[in-house]
This record gives sequence, structure tokens and C-alpha cells, in this order.
Amino acid sequence: MEKRPTAIKGIIFDWGGVLYKSPAYTRDMYIARKLKLDFRSVQSAVAANYPGLGTGRLTIKEFWKRVAREIPNAPSLNFSWAKATRYNFPTIPAMHRLVASLRKKGYTVALLSNTERALVRIYAKKLRKMFDQVFFSCNLGLIKPDPRIYQLALKKLNISPSEAVFIDDKKECTDGAARIGIKTILYKSPRQVKRLLKACGVKF
Repeated sequence: MEKRPTAIKGIIFDWGGVLYKSPAYTRDMYIARKLKLDFRSVQSAVAANYPGLGTGRLTIKEFWKRVAREIPNAPSLNFSWAKATRYNFPTIPAMHRLVASLRKKGYTVALLSNTERALVRIYAKKLRKMFDQVFFSCNLGLIKPDPRIYQLALKKLNISPSEAVFIDDKKECTDGAARIGIKTILYKSPRQVKRLLKACGVKF
């Protein structure tokens, strides 16, 4: 007898690049122009030090000290990270509507994001209204694609890996979720996400 596929109970969304357009490029360009620094140097230094900020191990001051050490001719940095990101973080309305539709249909919807405390302070209230649960790396001390962050989210949601779909715009993050048995979608567009959710048996 053919085994029936496990029904999906929860859909877990990434934040930047899925619900909002990814701010990384425009944020780093904004910082480089504002401080008159080489863009590629800023981009490289920010990326190298972000895991410490994203897990909450570094304060914003410690983060900027490390970034400044890696950029030639950088001044002492004390830049508004939240401001630089906030003004380069437009929404993807179709994805917001999809979250609302799935929640109305009775699916558990959750957010799992690598993010820093400065942005959590700005957006957390709004995001907690959108989702059943939200998980921020800076509050958990873990960062995607560490398998423990997906396992923690599943435990809190009370669903098994086979009952979940995870959507992210970074392949290393979808690969991390897939390694523990979660169905994944590498985000390209709202239409593509809807099509692949339907292929997983999700109804909306």
C-alpha cells in the first residue's frame, strides 16, 4: 500500500529577501557613500562580521569596531545600522498577502530570520501581529544554517520536519533546513512560492 504524504501544518518564512526586499546591497552602498568608503571593502567587512551581530554576541559598537579594522582608511565608525537598513527595506506585498491567506486557512505561519537587535526593535511588533510565532537569530544565539535553529523553531511550533515548509532566498539556509528533513523553497518570486506550496499539498 502506497504511503500517503504527511500533511503540511506549518510554513516558516525568512524575512529579508522573502517578505521584504533584501536590504544588504543598498544598505552597504548607503553606508559606503555616507562615510566615503570603498563599497566592496564595506560589503566584505560587514558580511564577515555579521554572524556575531546576528547571534547577539556582538553589540553594535563592537560590530563597528571590527568592521572598521578591516576597511582601509576607515574612520572610527559609529553608524546607525538600523537607519541604513530601515530606509532600504521595501515590502513585497504579495508575500504579505500570502502569509495572511495561509493563516486564515488554519496553517501555522512563523518567521525565522537572521537579524540583529536594532531591526528587531523597529519591526518586531508588526511581525508578531503577522505570524503565530517569530524567531530572531539575535534572541536565540543561533544563526541559519545551523541545524539547531530549525530544530528549535519546530519544537516551539510543535510540528515535525515533515509537516513544515521553509522559504528562504539563500540556498545555504534552505539547504540547512533540508538536511533535517524540512521541505524547502528557495525564493524567486511570489508566484513561484505559491506554485511550489501547492505542489507540497498546501491549500490557500
